[in-house]
Amino acid sequence: VPPSDITNYVWSTPDLDAQYRNYPGLDISVEEAKSMSPLYFVTKDDAPCLIISGGKDTLVPPEQGKWIHDKMDETGISNKFILYESSGHGLENDMAAAIGETLKWFNQYLSP
Repeated sequence: VPPSDITNYVWSTPDLDAQYRNYPGLDISVEEAKSMSPLYFVTKDDAPCLIISGGKDTLVPPEQGKWIHDKMDETGISNKFILYESSGHGLENDMAAAIGETLKWFNQYLSP
């Protein structure tokens, strides 16, 4: 899942993990980050959403997926959150399962 709230990743964040300094696009204010974070723009007319996260992901921690899942539930948006506990950012241990879930999702929501 991409980040749903990037306000914790901007360069001004105290104790920011060094890996985020590799992304110059994060050299913005917290206010700018909030204005670009999907979490703050969930509305009742959003499309259904499949959210897949790796439990060992250190680039986009799984709570990012959980946050937007919860927000979509609150707003009444059809969504599914899948957490693959043993995988990191690339879903390396669960790619086949993730592809299968994605195909099921597409068949459910995109079939004629």
